[in-house]
Amino acid sequence: MKLPTCRKCGSKVQWQKIYTSVWMGYKPIKCDECGEVNEISSYTMGKVSLLVFVPLLLLGMFMTNETTIIVSILTVLIAFSLVSTIVPYIVKFKENQ
Repeated sequence: MKLPTCRKCGSKVQWQKIYTSVWMGYKPIKCDECGEVNEISSYTMGKVSLLVFVPLLLLGMFMTNETTIIVSILTVLIAFSLVSTIVPYIVKFKENQ
């Protein structure tokens, strides 16, 4: 897995910029090198949604009444942290129009 590159100049986009863009509603990302505005593809948006919600749904299905609330919250936080850490690596930008 590697970070996506700018559509115009091919320079790598910073992990932090992608992470912020995804969690702030898929805001377009401006390249630091050439100024090109890169938009995240709808395909990526779907993948991110699945990566976030499916594990949480599965986790909810397997939680039992014997599971304490603290264990449940910690498990969800760990799962969310792991997923959100890899999200910038699966981002693809829209093709040039």
